[in-house]
Amino acid sequence: MLKYFAAAGLVFVCLLQGCTSSGESVIADSIQKVDLKVEALEKVNISSGSGSFNIHLAEDGRPYVNMQTKIRGLHLGPTPSLIVEETGNSTDIRTSSGGWLRIGSIQTEINLYLPENTVKELKASIGSGYFYCDELNLENLEFRLASGYANMDMISADSMLLHVDSGNLGLYNAEADEMEIKISSGGINVETFGDPTALKASISSGYLSFDGGISQGELKCSSGTLDVASSILPETLDCMVSSGDVYLALPQKEAEDTGFTASYKVSSGDFYNEFPHLDNDKKDKQVTGKGEKEYNFKIASGSVTLTQHEDD
Repeated sequence: MLKYFAAAGLVFVCLLQGCTSSGESVIADSIQKVDLKVEALEKVNISSGSGSFNIHLAEDGRPYVNMQTKIRGLHLGPTPSLIVEETGNSTDIRTSSGGWLRIGSIQTEINLYLPENTVKELKASIGSGYFYCDELNLENLEFRLASGYANMDMISADSMLLHVDSGNLGLYNAEADEMEIKISSGGINVETFGDPTALKASISSGYLSFDGGISQGELKCSSGTLDVASSILPETLDCMVSSGDVYLALPQKEAEDTGFTASYKVSSGDFYNEFPHLDNDKKDKQVTGKGEKEYNFKIASGSVTLTQHEDD
């Protein structure tokens, strides 16, 4: 009996090795496609666990979504499926998990094609893998990345909420009236153009880089690094640092003319102001230029550094 089980186990291992060999690794390759209704695309909700998810402009104006699935190795049970639900003016897109037993890998790639200027509200929650989209003009964007990578280009919205638990997000050539950023770990790189943005950023760990105009700022750093460069002097600015480092680059010419008043309280850590300034007879207040803008800094630990952003 033991010899039987040993022989069966050996056969099983050989089968696994055969299934996962490079020459015959793909045992299933399928594509699912769903045509979408234009009237249901005002609000789009996306939930993707892994694999890649890409959003493109539908050049012919016909919206649809497809998913390609590749299975390598041993797989028992149903394959992942693309689920699309359209209700009124909203469309939900997600995938089902597949299989009960898998030794190997399942790769999925989803491509969503949208007509220009049809989506007003986009909510996307990405578990891992890769996310990409470009050329979207929205009213509201909510994006959450658990891990993996995301790259968004030429996205405009009245308001944006970006939340990264882990992984890396790049947002380039963006335009937003309001932007809220939350980072638990990982990193976000943001580059904006056009009208200035009201920025609210909170980082627990990891890294945030922001380059663009800021109309007003609310910055919180518990740990990690917050690197912000503004092409204009914000009207208001509040910064709280528990730990970590905050670097704030402000335009040199505007600082010399309009100027700002920096009020700061330091329990432990450091506050550096590289601009020419006067102490205004108070140890915790510095005036640069005419001192018209009011900025507040509170540092429990860590550091804040104000640097000069060279004017273009």
